[in-house]
Amino acid sequence: MKIKKMILPLLLTIAVLISIFLSMIIWINPSSYQNVNKSSINDSNENYKKTLPSVYSPTQVVKNDYTGAQYVLTNQSVNLISEIRTQMLSFSDFKFSKLENFSLKNYKNFMNRKNSLMLNYPDTVTTNILSRVLNNNLKDLPNVDFNRILIPLDDNTSIYLLHDDSKTVYKISLKNDNLNKIKDIISKDVRQIPVNTYFKNNKPMIAFTKSFYMPQYSYLYNTSSQNFFVNRLLPGSNTPPKRHHNTTIYNDQDRRIAFNEKNHEAVYLDSMSNPVSSDLSQFLVQSYKNISNLGLGNNLNSTRYFDYNDKNTEITYRNYVEGFPIFDNNSNGAAQMRIIDNVSVRYTFSLDVLQTPVPSGKKDLKMISTKQVVNNLVNLGYDIKKIGTVELGYQSIKVGSSNMLINLKPTWFVQYNGKWINYNKATQNQY
Repeated sequence: MKIKKMILPLLLTIAVLISIFLSMIIWINPSSYQNVNKSSINDSNENYKKTLPSVYSPTQVVKNDYTGAQYVLTNQSVNLISEIRTQMLSFSDFKFSKLENFSLKNYKNFMNRKNSLMLNYPDTVTTNILSRVLNNNLKDLPNVDFNRILIPLDDNTSIYLLHDDSKTVYKISLKNDNLNKIKDIISKDVRQIPVNTYFKNNKPMIAFTKSFYMPQYSYLYNTSSQNFFVNRLLPGSNTPPKRHHNTTIYNDQDRRIAFNEKNHEAVYLDSMSNPVSSDLSQFLVQSYKNISNLGLGNNLNSTRYFDYNDKNTEITYRNYVEGFPIFDNNSNGAAQMRIIDNVSVRYTFSLDVLQTPVPSGKKDLKMISTKQVVNNLVNLGYDIKKIGTVELGYQSIKVGSSNMLINLKPTWFVQYNGKWINYNKATQNQY
């Protein structure tokens, strides 16, 4: 037992020392990475294609059992979405049809279809994007917007795409020989958290109906060098940086990058960007391609599509763990792109990179229900009309005694008056 207790701290210490050593090499001699950087720019058009299927995969798995009860499914051993996607790659013989525009009641009933599996996206995608996720298997189908994929567990001849805004359901008739394998995936070592679907402002929401427990995680992380991004994004700049409070700013004639020393966030303004299409499919592909070309590298390993705001043409990507989004000290996620005008694009991204998971040694935390979250906020004076989506996610907390370790604590996040707030922090201060 004593030996076992000594092994984990020893392994953690070795991992931290290796990470510190690699970071020091980058800090001391960033120029040594410039040649690698130049070649990676040339290869970036291909590299983004490899990670795009995971970035635009669904993020949440919901099971409707034969009684109609709903559960969010999680698995700490395997990535459920990735495993299900692998089985979906063998779907064939596709035929597409539009069922109808449902009433709110009928649409909810369809979402609650008994004995089915629902794969949810955090925001709207298209069949063109889903086709890219499935190795272009759906390339011949009409391109439509949708938010959810419903897979009947008692029918291997069809799946359905659901679009929340229009309450439209599309049927894809197909051949599915792997239905039993999908059933096995969602039954082995899977944790079921009770939920139900409700509608607010005609938008479906997933509510966690009872208290439950969530695991805590710890990760080694590294903070990317500012010099790396200056050399990559402003290669011809000879202008000395300007400093203002906690911010360091670099400029050239058409581009500007600012680093926030406090929250390790970078804001890059590119005034020479190529035009970005207004078509949703093309925009989703082009935005991720542009984000990849910034040189974020390992920053994007666990990144998923999180939000698209069509009013200001803004897209946000977040890191995910076990199917739940991570909210950092900044509100912009792992990366964000926003169209400023016809010729300017603003990118916001984090310099902190999650690396290797390490044993946290922390007990699972008890979480209250979604209804209790809302009730508690209202009792503190929050305006219920301003409360939007309630999202279960993880708060990243840097360990004070280490510059290399970050804890991920399960936390409720609430969209209040259009902005994400941390429930734990919000309940300590009244609006």
